[in-house]
Amino acid sequence: MLILVFSKTITLFLAVILLSTIAIIPILSFADNPVMSPRKQMASGIAAEDVVCKSGFALMKRTSGSAACIKPVSAEKLANTGFGIIIKEATITETEQKDNRPNILVVVLDDTGFADYAFTGSEISTPNLDSLRNEGKLFTNFHTNPTCSPTRSVLMTGVDNHLNGFGSMAEFIAGNQKGMPGYEGYLNDNVVTIPQLLKDNGYHTYMVGKWHLAYGISDPTNDWEKWTKYDPHARGFEETFTVEIPGSHFTNLGEDPIHVPIATRNGVQVDYPQQYIDDVFTDNMIQFIDKNHEDEKPMFMYLSFWNNHWPIQAPQEYIKKYEGKYDVGWDKIREQRFDKQKELGLIPQDMQLPPRNNLIPAWDSLNATQQEQEAKKMEIFAAMLDSLDNNLGRAVNHLKEIGEYDNTMIVVFADNGAESTDPTKKVLHSTGGSEMNFEKWLETTYDNSFENWGNGNSMIGIGLGWSQVGNTPLLREKGFETEGGTRVPMLVKLPNKIQESSSNAFSRVTDVAITILDYAQVQHPGTTYNGQLIAPVDGKSLRPILEDKAQRVYGDDEAVGAELFGNSALYKGDWKVSKHVFPFGDDTWKLYNLKTMMSMPKELESFLQ
Repeated sequence: MLILVFSKTITLFLAVILLSTIAIIPILSFADNPVMSPRKQMASGIAAEDVVCKSGFALMKRTSGSAACIKPVSAEKLANTGFGIIIKEATITETEQKDNRPNILVVVLDDTGFADYAFTGSEISTPNLDSLRNEGKLFTNFHTNPTCSPTRSVLMTGVDNHLNGFGSMAEFIAGNQKGMPGYEGYLNDNVVTIPQLLKDNGYHTYMVGKWHLAYGISDPTNDWEKWTKYDPHARGFEETFTVEIPGSHFTNLGEDPIHVPIATRNGVQVDYPQQYIDDVFTDNMIQFIDKNHEDEKPMFMYLSFWNNHWPIQAPQEYIKKYEGKYDVGWDKIREQRFDKQKELGLIPQDMQLPPRNNLIPAWDSLNATQQEQEAKKMEIFAAMLDSLDNNLGRAVNHLKEIGEYDNTMIVVFADNGAESTDPTKKVLHSTGGSEMNFEKWLETTYDNSFENWGNGNSMIGIGLGWSQVGNTPLLREKGFETEGGTRVPMLVKLPNKIQESSSNAFSRVTDVAITILDYAQVQHPGTTYNGQLIAPVDGKSLRPILEDKAQRVYGDDEAVGAELFGNSALYKGDWKVSKHVFPFGDDTWKLYNLKTMMSMPKELESFLQ
């Protein structure tokens, strides 16, 4: 007996050679299933009796109960393969090694508040997000870091930001933090990324969008070769089209005089697209999905949108959709969202709407011009989220069209709460040694006339009034260790399962990383990877909650800490304590109930004891 193995698209040939003369029998091989590929059959649970084969194909049943369509192949065809072997009798089956693990799509929004989604009380149209909510589990007690890059660093590694290189944002590293371990401002060598582990274990890994984990790459004066090793293509992604930090949503105008949007494809700089950037990101993700789809390997897809980060800009057709929608003002819209949240069962029925931030003027106190301008800002913001929802729908619908949706796990959340700061203020930007001061640069680079708001060369944000609306009913906003800064809704749609349900269990971003590995059947290596010491993950898989086998994964006595910019928080059971240093707060600890979302200052002493 002689066994030959020949690899062609992972194809196995088994030939049995006998010395005696026996009649030649038909040789069978798998062909592309005219109904559905074998991987999709098994993933969808299609029984053999439900499979229909086209003319010229025969049905072969497996012992597992699944089936595949097979096509006869002549002995002469096999004999002419070049092996020089005379075949007297053979029964050969050509098949692919199938990988039935789920695809995983992770979608991250930028600067989007707890109440900005239709399914959490908003008036903004998000039908595709709503559809995912109707098929998945909504986590209402999910926590991120207070800002962009720390959250993304934890998602990509499952490791605390103080260990992975983002103890602070690269843009705001303090003097006493520079050069210190954990404050590198890029994903350091002490971690292995989740996409790298997935790639090592048979997944295609694709990323499009905002990376924000190698800030130095956005400075043209820096050494390009040095910084490309921190590009996502070098950290585990097989195919990438990314921008470290986009500026304008339509052009390559930067967010400050020093840092400019630089687009890279697989680690190589390419021409920056001159169209709405989230549209381009989605186009590229669809292309990546199609590129290797036929090899039947599972996919990890990271779709990192630039919306809804400032400058707030959107295609005009979306902005027109919301004209006049916000003329009633932020006080009324906030009340409406709060009432809708009660109707949806997201907040306690006896909860009272917290008072307006004392830095925000009453809407009725604004003059007509001020009201017109403020309403316009929210029209643009709503248009951005509407556009994002459309792009998410394009990606999801494409997975449906190619038969991959059912076997795809989808995770959606924002990197932090709504943003309140004004991008026209110098404090948010790097000016370096530029001779031009920031105000002059802004004036000569952007057109902030009211008529131009929302276009690609305008630079505005929504401001404090609308950010409080976005975070209803939570306290404060992006940048703070408050619920408004870190508590965002998370949607998870499981593969091959529809479950419209909710969970109020405490969860955090590092748990997402561990959950991804769990469903991908990939074990984190622990403290060493390829012979190098690395930081272990510190999250928990949310699988027990997702599959309704447990109500929570953190016990009442387990404490989880967080810190950024000197502001700190500690989570334990249904409680949270946080403090904010000057000028962000009074540097004293305050207690909050995570279930009621309310401050409980009188109970702080007993909690600490």
